[in-house]
Amino acid sequence: MHASYHAGCGVVVRVYTLDKNEKIAKHRDPFQHTTSVARGRTEVEVYGRGTFEMRMRDAPRNLPADIDHEIRALEDDTIVINICPLP
Repeated sequence: MHASYHAGCGVVVRVYTLDKNEKIAKHRDPFQHTTSVARGRTEVEVYGRGTFEMRMRDAPRNLPADIDHEIRALEDDTIVINICPLP
């Protein structure tokens, strides 16, 4: 997995490039953030709330604050973009 971090204009953008079965490991954030897929497919698990698949061109999804979640790539060279407010 490769990750880059970009901040400005009141937001933080995190861009992840993952190969099949690589994960953004289970974690929780103290703020809501959006996630989207720029290339490939992912499986997003929001613990206690279910699992859903995301593909390129799907609308961004909001992930709630203070809830454990994990994002797994279903294809090589998947790009995930997460956007959140600056802390």
